Amino acid sequence: MLHALKLAGGWLLCAQAAGGVLFNGQFEVGAGDRCQGTLIVTNKAVEWQTPFGHCRSGYELLSKTDDGKDRHVAYRLTKTGKWCRYSMLMLEYLHDYPDYWTASWYRSPERYRQGDEALVCPIVRFDR
Repeated sequence: MLHALKLAGGWLLCAQAAGGVLFNGQFEVGAGDRCQGTLIVTNKAVEWQTPFGHCRSGYELLSKTDDGKDRHVAYRLTKTGKWCRYSMLMLEYLHDYPDYWTASWYRSPERYRQGDEALVCPIVRFDR
């Protein structure tokens, strides 16, 4: 199911995932030079807009967890290059911290599986 919400900064599109959990949406990324900008996840693409560049890529959904409290989703991006330097994105929502999500960027699926060398950015959903 696709939803559209009108916000002060524009339109927000989000697809409802199985189990009624919204993993897709628009997020504000902001903490330090490498974690600035806007992250948009739709049912077909990931888009990361930063002061330094603009990455837009399709993705393959690798894993998704929703235990009723904490949520986790991992995407393998299908396009890499100058502005899309990371091939993996993991979004996490922890029930104990309801106002925040984290976006973890990995350079390869192997590094994601090993859980190391990630760029971890705090993010806030615009659609809250």
